[in-house]
Amino acid sequence: MEDEKFFIVSIFDKGDYKQYMYITYFRNKGLLFLTVLLAFLCSVYSNWKSDDLHLWTILNSWLFFTIFIVLGFCLYLESIYKRRIDTDTIGLFGSVRLLKFYDDKVEMLGEALNSRLEINYDQFYSVRESKYYYMFYLSPYQVVLIPKRDIDQLDEFKKFIVEKLEKRYKYI
Repeated sequence: MEDEKFFIVSIFDKGDYKQYMYITYFRNKGLLFLTVLLAFLCSVYSNWKSDDLHLWTILNSWLFFTIFIVLGFCLYLESIYKRRIDTDTIGLFGSVRLLKFYDDKVEMLGEALNSRLEINYDQFYSVRESKYYYMFYLSPYQVVLIPKRDIDQLDEFKKFIVEKLEKRYKYI
């Protein structure tokens, strides 16, 4: 049996899920660009038929539409969050996950489903690091979220992860 490099006991709660959803939205540059572009197009269209087509009115309405669209996305994210919380029949939120990092693989043990996953580093789709989380993507749509507050040796862990997954690692 090989020695584990890091052993992490992680508790995934509802706040972590909500924060992850907002991180993925507000860190997505393409989606933010489309939001600003759509707001600008709405602003130009709404001011097009008025007799005073001034830069100041376009900028004011552009700001209004940007805020309106961002609030719409926030309401949408909140509805997804509420639906996910209401349909959590297996008790995923608040359950304990054990993560063991070895030289060549990661072993994940989940309490909620009594599950075990062993995955090699080259099988990860990508790894993202934010201010508060490490996000290990198993596929473009499946992520294992590890709060940094659960990691004891944070600097050593980051060096280890960057070394193992350097081409798929990104700080967001």
